[in-house]
Amino acid sequence: MRRFRWVVLLVIGACSTVPVAERRSDSGKLKPEFRPDSPFGMGIYFGSRYTPEEMVRAARLAQRAGIRWNREEISWQYVEPERGQWRWDRYDKALRISREHGILSFGLLDYTVPWASSAPPGADRPHLYAPRDLGDFERYAFETVSRYRDVIKYWEVWNEPNGTGFWLPKPDPAAYTRLLEAARRGIKRADPDAQVLGLSLSMFDFEFIEGVFQQGGDQFMDVLSIHPYRKTPEFETRDRMMKLRALMAKYNVNKPVWITETGFHVSWEGVTEEMQAQYLVRIYVLFLAEGIEKIFWYDFRNDGDDPSNKEAGFGVLRYDLTPKLSYHAYAVMARKLEGLRYEDSLASGPVEVHRFVTRKGRAPRRVIVAWTTGAETNFEFPMASSKVRVTSLLGEEKDVTLRGERLTLRLTGSPVYVEPL
Repeated sequence: MRRFRWVVLLVIGACSTVPVAERRSDSGKLKPEFRPDSPFGMGIYFGSRYTPEEMVRAARLAQRAGIRWNREEISWQYVEPERGQWRWDRYDKALRISREHGILSFGLLDYTVPWASSAPPGADRPHLYAPRDLGDFERYAFETVSRYRDVIKYWEVWNEPNGTGFWLPKPDPAAYTRLLEAARRGIKRADPDAQVLGLSLSMFDFEFIEGVFQQGGDQFMDVLSIHPYRKTPEFETRDRMMKLRALMAKYNVNKPVWITETGFHVSWEGVTEEMQAQYLVRIYVLFLAEGIEKIFWYDFRNDGDDPSNKEAGFGVLRYDLTPKLSYHAYAVMARKLEGLRYEDSLASGPVEVHRFVTRKGRAPRRVIVAWTTGAETNFEFPMASSKVRVTSLLGEEKDVTLRGERLTLRLTGSPVYVEPL
């Protein structure tokens, strides 16, 4: 008897949304639920980029989107504007609100308060020069970590020291290594259990990374952090990660890697709001496939309203805190992939098909994320279940009953989630 294989060809839209699953208290508010193992982070910066009134609204939006981690910049110039005069109010409030909404934070220690700067007299941007006395930076790290040691366990040292945008007069791996060492002393003195994030580099700057490794800088960090902005999510991403791993192996550096900034700017180089939403999911999936522990999108809210300003379009929220499509795409991604680990790839380039599975000790659950970087194409998914749920980028769901072993979907640049039921 001839055996027939049934195939369902399904095309699912990308522009509908469904509510994100939530846990609510009896009062109707979302309950804080901490997930320290979650990879889903965001550069929110509650303490430096929001008014006190905006903080609560932003925190509620972040919680609803499934954001579990925040990068909180606690700059020296804000907390010690004059020697010995410490001001913590804005960060006390920011970290309290963050935790009330189930969002953990890691701290960014950066820049030099002008009174401690090594900048020559009259220099522009004195805060981007290293301190005259590294002992002052060590003390700033010690005081900050001492105050927040109960709520922050990870600390990143400086921001993008490999470019003149944030380090003057010119990038210097040896000077950064000395700063990192001083910061680590202060951090560990305040909290021996704290973890130090080092490098925090713009792009994959292998020359700078190797320079720090040659100075022995790897011994002063527990985690490597990088900011790999890409032309598209797939552009050289795997090759660059492979090169990074090879460089780490060369110097016997066996440490986790965090992406503490990555993102795409709407209207910059032709990126639309819909493309930003697609790119967000694709870049997260690709970095999770590379074994990255935590990924932080830059940033949560547009820095302004001027579309010609590159810094004003990275957010998943507009400046008035209204959500873009990328906000909804993030929420769907977090809901679908939270608690799962990367398992394997069924296809890569131009069709991308990646499978995630529950972590050990939990009931088996698998989710496949798929898209194509080329022309629309059909792809056959092997299915062990007769019932499958397909979810679009923005949350439209369709349940499909199969009478065979295959599900065929028409893939586009908009990722879809396929989940056996």
